[in-house]
Amino acid sequence: MSETLMAIALVCSLLFLLCWGHVQRGRFRTVLWRPLVPVARGSALRAALLALGLQLASAAGFLAVAVLGVLLADAVGASWAAMVVVTLAGLLYWPVVSMAVPDKGKYYADMRAALADEGATAAQQRAAAWTGGAAALFLGLPLALTVPAVIALAR
Repeated sequence: MSETLMAIALVCSLLFLLCWGHVQRGRFRTVLWRPLVPVARGSALRAALLALGLQLASAAGFLAVAVLGVLLADAVGASWAAMVVVTLAGLLYWPVVSMAVPDKGKYYADMRAALADEGATAAQQRAAAWTGGAAALFLGLPLALTVPAVIALAR
């Protein structure tokens, strides 16, 4: 594929994933935190560690799928397949990153409300939101933006 087409595909893919992540983040908050809040057992430290672990595990999974996608695409001789694999992995990764990123006027209000709905204490809500949010802002978003760009533009 030409560089111009790959760059266009990259931009379209990232815009789609950004919108997808924003729309699906509420659903992912509920699905992911429903089983995690009881594991924290009232501890703010455990909630913070779970939030950090969730962000790190999803980032590692996304990166692993991206690397495997590149290797698979190289093995079959179809460089465009790497971008397809990364985009499909992004369908799961972007909502996880988006759910932890602070938005609106009051930082983490949506995240804290979702955690409260699942039974988290105020301290757990604060700890999980700020820890997960920092990981999403400083690791998740850069990873979600640069991995597809490196794969698309290095082909």
